[in-house]
Amino acid sequence: MNYIQAQNLDLAYKEKTVVQNFDLNVNTGTIVGLIGPNGSGKTTILRALAGLLDPQRGDIQINAKNLRNISKRKRARTMGWVPQRETFAWSLKVEDIVSLGRAPHRGWLLPFSAYDYKIIKKALKSAELSNFSSRSIDELSGGEFQRVLIARALAQEPKILLLDEPTANLDIHHQIQVLDLVQELVKKEKMTAVIAIHDLGLAARYCDQLTLLNHGKIRATGTPEEVLTSTNLAAVFGVKAQLYRDPQGFWALSIKNGKKI
Repeated sequence: MNYIQAQNLDLAYKEKTVVQNFDLNVNTGTIVGLIGPNGSGKTTILRALAGLLDPQRGDIQINAKNLRNISKRKRARTMGWVPQRETFAWSLKVEDIVSLGRAPHRGWLLPFSAYDYKIIKKALKSAELSNFSSRSIDELSGGEFQRVLIARALAQEPKILLLDEPTANLDIHHQIQVLDLVQELVKKEKMTAVIAIHDLGLAARYCDQLTLLNHGKIRATGTPEEVLTSTNLAAVFGVKAQLYRDPQGFWALSIKNGKKI
């Protein structure tokens, strides 16, 4: 059974349609990448899946239940939302931010239980932040801060991770670090992840399934090999490129030239 299923979605902001006739089927234990040029609708789709944007048309099912019929608290227990950017009004500690992920289970005013602290500790460990728990977020690198947002989502004990450009503005070391973490969580915790991702090489390496968007419509969907064809890349991005296996067995992209064709 598909854990996430979207059918015939039309998504809009202030009556301006951004995404048209979008379908998505995601199984448990899968990483799905949403790829495409700027403005193609990747973030909009993630917001709809998270319940932050109501579709103009179509339905979203989570574990065979219509998203509209799932309460906000239940959604927050099921789905962990990791935005591309986030700012905080105060210089909070890492553990304080991760602890916010327990709100859907405890509310804002109830004290934490022993189980809550156990889950917070586990989330910090999973994101390799145990030694950073008392550190201020102002002292963190970009990669460390991104891991804090992932740890906060993990503290919600979700079945689904929705990540909006989690590697944006990170150096290659931190990009690999963040995506390795997501991949490990999906495999070990039997989670499902949907990622809006700009870097096609990283998308090919880490995603089991890709959906290529162009002007708010699906151009192709399938495995990296099925989606990242020379024809699709030329049509959508205007570049000559070829998918291949690198010496370590990962999918990678060879860009033949940097000029649009």
